[in-house]
Amino acid sequence: MTFIKQSVYLFLPFLAAYLWQISPASNYTLEVIALLIAIYLIISARKRFKNGTIFFGGTIDVLIFTLIILLIVLATGNYSSGVFFLLYFICFGISFVFEPIQVFVFVIYTAALFTALQYTQTDYITSNFLKLGSLFLIAPLSFFFGRELKQEEKEISELEAMDERNQDSANVISKNISEVIENEKSTIKSKDVEKLNEVLEESETLREKPDL
Repeated sequence: MTFIKQSVYLFLPFLAAYLWQISPASNYTLEVIALLIAIYLIISARKRFKNGTIFFGGTIDVLIFTLIILLIVLATGNYSSGVFFLLYFICFGISFVFEPIQVFVFVIYTAALFTALQYTQTDYITSNFLKLGSLFLIAPLSFFFGRELKQEEKEISELEAMDERNQDSANVISKNISEVIENEKSTIKSKDVEKLNEVLEESETLREKPDL
């Protein structure tokens, strides 16, 4: 289900780029790019103000940024664009934010967009397909890095969850033993009190944070 939803989200900037390119308003591409950049900066500024840190990586961020790059590439010569390489960076960005498998969806969408706009049917068809092929070649690398990053994030989340459980357990143990010592100190033998104190000391080790 996540795969389908993310594929639909990723399809939106490609659909927007295609509809824009075939419309008469495409003569104002540079103005639209400037507007999209302004929107992107406003959204980023609001998130930075809200969170107190520089933020990048949400779904909206990626979709707007993808649309901006697509329009820039299409407006500056498509396959012969001097910024065609930015599509490679989008591959990595998508694999880091979405599920890594989406990088292959991105490459397929890119091929479909350029083909639909007939940019592969020119005198430079061979070089065009080589450029397109380079995207297919970089996709597995992007997928690998994205998968490794997701795995690392999962391990960190598990360690943080384990640390939180340890903290809760330590607090419960300390509270219960302290209450027993306080309420029953007159009837508990000194040797037993020492053992309970040792348990309290051991429970402190549960509060030690793991190395992430």
